[in-house]
Amino acid sequence: MKAIVGVDSQGCYKPGLCLFAKMRFSKPEVVLLNAVDTTLPFAPMTGNEVEVQAEYSKVVQNLGLSALDYAIDEACVRGLNPKTKLVFGAPAQSLITEAEKANADMVVVCASHKGLWSTSFLGSVSRSLCISCRTSVLVAKEDRKTPPTLTVVFATDHSKYCERALERFIQMRPTGIKHVHVVSAYKVDDHEAKVLEKNLPALGGQVDQWIEERLEEKNAEVQEKLCRAGYNTSTRVVRGEANDVIREAMRDTRADLLVLGAQGHGFFERALAGSVALHQVVAEPYPVLIVRA
Repeated sequence: MKAIVGVDSQGCYKPGLCLFAKMRFSKPEVVLLNAVDTTLPFAPMTGNEVEVQAEYSKVVQNLGLSALDYAIDEACVRGLNPKTKLVFGAPAQSLITEAEKANADMVVVCASHKGLWSTSFLGSVSRSLCISCRTSVLVAKEDRKTPPTLTVVFATDHSKYCERALERFIQMRPTGIKHVHVVSAYKVDDHEAKVLEKNLPALGGQVDQWIEERLEEKNAEVQEKLCRAGYNTSTRVVRGEANDVIREAMRDTRADLLVLGAQGHGFFERALAGSVALHQVVAEPYPVLIVRA
């Protein structure tokens, strides 16, 4: 498992590093990455632009190097043996670029809510990664007390992409997870119900029951794969909006992490297949692992 961990100068990265370590991947290779954005946050006085820019660049670079020094200690305490890298550029794009260069399996960040600046800055980074990163993304959320072994909700719509994401998740072999709750949501409006009843008269008007039975069969297949991989499992199928069903499942099971597959890579995918993942990353309080198949 090769991971790029985004390190900021305010120390907000720590929950992400902690969560990654608790997942206990086999032979983790961790690169702590600090992206130095030298764009001035203010307009300098006329005549001293070059001097101010040079001084500001030096300051933020030193802050980045100092943050990496502290991050090394944080990683070592958690049993990781990291490398470090400082690059120049916008954080989100730098993480994406470095992950692709290194052929990384995962990018790890934290969406913090400790203050207005952190919320805006780190939230925009996690949003950009959710939309555009081709690598799996682990987004932690603030400091959360998690047990030694984690409970996970795996949300799936049983699409081909989600099936591939499941296989990828199993290949990652996180041994720090003890239980996986497989969750599926469905929604049928009145028009769709009438169409189904008309074209499938054998349903006898029991559209919901028929859909739930099919999804339960699909969930059982997912459970079987997860059980073979060594995880304890349970399942639920619920009628409702996907985001509402996932939120309730996370609450009811007291899960420590949501795992779901999302394709990303641009506006079209974000607006369709990636909309649930994007909502879960930017609007919900629990950590999210987006698996890229």
